[in-house]
Amino acid sequence: MNTLRFFPEGRRNCYKLPLVSHTKFLFRAVFFYGDYDGLSRPPSFSLEIDGNSWATGTTSMNQHQPVYHELIYRPKEEEPTVIVSVCLVRTREDAIPFISSLEVNHVYTDMYKLMENKTALYLHSRINYGANRSVEKLFGPLEECCNRVWKSKEMSEYLNITENPIPWGSQLQENDVPWPVMATFIQAKNVSDSSTSDSLLCPVFYGPNSSVSFKSN
Repeated sequence: MNTLRFFPEGRRNCYKLPLVSHTKFLFRAVFFYGDYDGLSRPPSFSLEIDGNSWATGTTSMNQHQPVYHELIYRPKEEEPTVIVSVCLVRTREDAIPFISSLEVNHVYTDMYKLMENKTALYLHSRINYGANRSVEKLFGPLEECCNRVWKSKEMSEYLNITENPIPWGSQLQENDVPWPVMATFIQAKNVSDSSTSDSLLCPVFYGPNSSVSFKSN
């Protein structure tokens, strides 16, 4: 990731995206500062979607890890298509907003069924427990339907286990979790009896404040 677009003029600069209404989309905004301006001052600014607060874009000097914000959002309009605006808002005179990439991916209608009509889902974390970085090479369009990012995480205080994946279609896999995620997990090292020997940690974590109320369009 070696390109970006910055916005030295104006308080609010927006992208206008034509999308199908009443359909869920995954939005991902990625920011990689890389000291492009030679000031060694990563800026912070606000990120909005359709006039609603999405996130505070606090960037970093980290040369190896971009900052990204992700949201699942469903535009609501009577027309078949709708224009969704994603805006970068300048909050300080000495902090110039920029963006490295803006991605939009369609999400199947039967996913994230708990998502209400007037809310959006903000990503807290999406972790593939028990997996190392080599597993990430297995992800492609056939494995991951919606271009979601799954961060691999091995934990030394647990057993990191890899098993054969569950055959596709043999069970209901809510939210289309890809098979490389379902094939890895962690388990407590000290298991005292058989009643807890099957205790596993779910690969997906639903943290607090992951649902954000939005005003109607």
